[in-house]
Amino acid sequence: MVLECKRCGARDKQYFYTFKQQTYCRRCIQFGKMNIGEEVKAQKLSQKSLNVQYTLAYDLTTEQEKIVHLIRKNRKEQQKILIYAACGAGKTEITMESIETYLCEGKKVGYAIARRQVVLEIAERFRQAFPNIKVTQVCAGYTSEIDGDIIVCTMHQLYRYPKVFDLLILDEIDAFPYAGNPLLERIAEQACRGEMLLLTATPDQKLKQQVQQKEILQFTLFKRPHGYPLVEPKVKVRPTTFQYFSMFLVLWKFRKQKWIVFVPTIRLAKGLYMLFKHAVKCNYITSKTLNNEKTMLDFKDGRYNLLIATTILERGITISGVNVLILHGEHIVYQESSLIQMVGRVGRKIEAPTGYAYILSTKRTKAIRACVKTIREMNQHEG
Repeated sequence: MVLECKRCGARDKQYFYTFKQQTYCRRCIQFGKMNIGEEVKAQKLSQKSLNVQYTLAYDLTTEQEKIVHLIRKNRKEQQKILIYAACGAGKTEITMESIETYLCEGKKVGYAIARRQVVLEIAERFRQAFPNIKVTQVCAGYTSEIDGDIIVCTMHQLYRYPKVFDLLILDEIDAFPYAGNPLLERIAEQACRGEMLLLTATPDQKLKQQVQQKEILQFTLFKRPHGYPLVEPKVKVRPTTFQYFSMFLVLWKFRKQKWIVFVPTIRLAKGLYMLFKHAVKCNYITSKTLNNEKTMLDFKDGRYNLLIATTILERGITISGVNVLILHGEHIVYQESSLIQMVGRVGRKIEAPTGYAYILSTKRTKAIRACVKTIREMNQHEG
C-alpha cells in the first residue's frame, strides 16, 4: 500500500511518522498536523455579493485595457492565465476588474505574493481602489484576522485557505520562496477552486515551457503607463577596485538624486554603510536589519538619498525618482531575473519616468547579457 499525504502529495516513506497507531506527514508539518488518510477540509469563510466598483487615480492605458479585455474574454474555472508584464507596467491594476467582477458575484478573492512588505503595500493599494470593502492582510505579525472580502497574504499563508478562492492571484511567482517549491505550489493549487492569475516580470523556464505546451495562457504587457521606454542599464566592466572608484564618481555626480546601491552580500552592505555614513546621510537594508519598514519610509520621504541593499529590495518597491547602481555584477547571486528586477526599480512613476541604472562588473556575465537583451526586446515590443 502506497501512503500519500492529501495536502502536500508526499509519497516517500521518509516523510511519514507513526505515533500511537496514527501516521502523519512531516513534509508539511509546518502547516499543521496532517494524518494519512485524512482529506483536506475546505475552510469556511464569509461569502456575500457586493456592490463594488474600483477606482484609480488615473485611467488605464490602451495596452492595459487590452489585457483586461483578454482576461475577461478567457475567464473560466480551472483556468490559469500568465500576465508577463514589465516591471512598472501596472500588472496589479489590470487585475482589478477581475477582482471587482468576482466580488459582485459573491465569490472569494485572494492575492498572494512572496514578501511580507509587499503584502502590506498591495493591501493598502486595494483599500484605496476598493474603499468600501474589507481588505485583510495576512502575514507575519498580521494573523489574528484571516477573513475579508479581499485577502492579501504571503505564499506560505495560503495553507489557511484550502478550497477557498474563486479567484487567486499569485504575484512574483518566479521569486523565492514560491519558485521551485513543489510544496508551496501544491498549497496554492489547493487554495484555488476557480481561476488563477499568475503575475511576473521575469518568467522562469518552467513557466515558459508551460506556455509553449499550452498549459497556461499568456498575455504580455511591456509598456509602462507613462509611455517612456524601460531604462536600459549601462554596463561598466571594471576590476574590483575600480568598481568602487566608478561608484563614487557616479554617486558624487548625481548626489542630489536618490540612489539604491545593490550589493551581493549582507557583509558588504554593512561595510559600505559604515564607509558612507561618515560622509553622507544613508542607511542600509538586508534580511538581518531591523526596522526595514521605517528605513524604507525615511528613504521615500527624502531623509537620506542613499540606500544600500541586498537583493531583498529587488522586487515590490516603487520609489519616485530613484536610480540604481549594482555593484559586483559578476557575483553568482545576480541572475538574469534579479538584475531585471533591480533595474526595474528605475523610471516607474509618471512624475519620474526616467533615471539611471548602472551595473559595475569584472565581466559581462551571461546573466548581464541576458538582462540587457531582454529589456531591449521589451522596448522593441509594441505592447
